[in-house]
Amino acid sequence: MKELLVRVLSGLLYISIILFSMYAAQEWFLLLFFILGSITLREYIKLVELKSKFWHYASYLFLAFWIYYFNYLYDRSLLTYVLLGVVVGLNLNLIRELFGPQPVTNLEHQGKAGLLYVIGGFLFLTLIPARESGFIPDLIGAVFVLVWANDSFDYLVGKTICRHKLIPAFSPKKTGEGFIGGVTGSV
Repeated sequence: MKELLVRVLSGLLYISIILFSMYAAQEWFLLLFFILGSITLREYIKLVELKSKFWHYASYLFLAFWIYYFNYLYDRSLLTYVLLGVVVGLNLNLIRELFGPQPVTNLEHQGKAGLLYVIGGFLFLTLIPARESGFIPDLIGAVFVLVWANDSFDYLVGKTICRHKLIPAFSPKKTGEGFIGGVTGSV
């Protein structure tokens, strides 16, 4: 019960910060996502053990530049789709290697490729509410409602039923029942 209380309270705090930044101004939203992206990059860099300081600083600058560029300087036409294609292609390649028959041998190369995976995710999240007619926070709000519903129902159903582990090597506590509950809750 204590774990559920901690999750609910931290979730409410997180939701409050997100909602405030979304509805206060586009700049607050972009700043929050730059901060969250930077924290995620720092954790990712520690996780994959990238030792070069160049990749540390370059990834933060890359994130900041592209968020600013795509939200303020660029009309989001062809370059957006090119970058989206690169990020989606990279994601598919990472998934292929994750489930492939050969173990990943070049972890440093995969770690560097994963930086674009993290940066791309945060960049494209900031583009969801940015429209030619202006910043529309309800668009990103709808995405968050779906994610929060999925996560909440996944947790509650998985904790309650919890019979069949989904992929224990990657997520030991994730269950098939929780996955189905999350999808159902989102729908």
